[in-house]
Amino acid sequence: MFNTHFPYRKVEQEARVKTAEVILARIAMLDPVLPVVLTADFNSPSGGEIHKLLTGSLRDSWLDAGRCIGPEATLHGFGKVAGERRIDWILFRAPWKVREAETVARSRDGVYPSDHHPVVAEFEITAGNLRAA
Repeated sequence: MFNTHFPYRKVEQEARVKTAEVILARIAMLDPVLPVVLTADFNSPSGGEIHKLLTGSLRDSWLDAGRCIGPEATLHGFGKVAGERRIDWILFRAPWKVREAETVARSRDGVYPSDHHPVVAEFEITAGNLRAA
């Protein structure tokens, strides 16, 4: 399980690329039969350069999900901006089935816990698919 936060400023694209490369190098050091989950605020849109780099060897739970719940966009500025970009992802390397993925877009009395919606994925893990190989 890896969890991180990528640089956010537009001028830091090179730093985001290097961050993705370091994470991929670290994952490559692991036994390839071990499942891997990577969660982050990637500060980069799905389908963009960072997403393509990481999904070369990892799968995106939102794209693999049998069912997606909530908005695709995750950045919302504490409910002040209409989100257009999905910059928070759950990526994984495993033979698991993604039952559903959800962007949790609820607030309590208009108060949000973050400027991003939380992202959740439900995986189907059975005795037969515990390992990645």
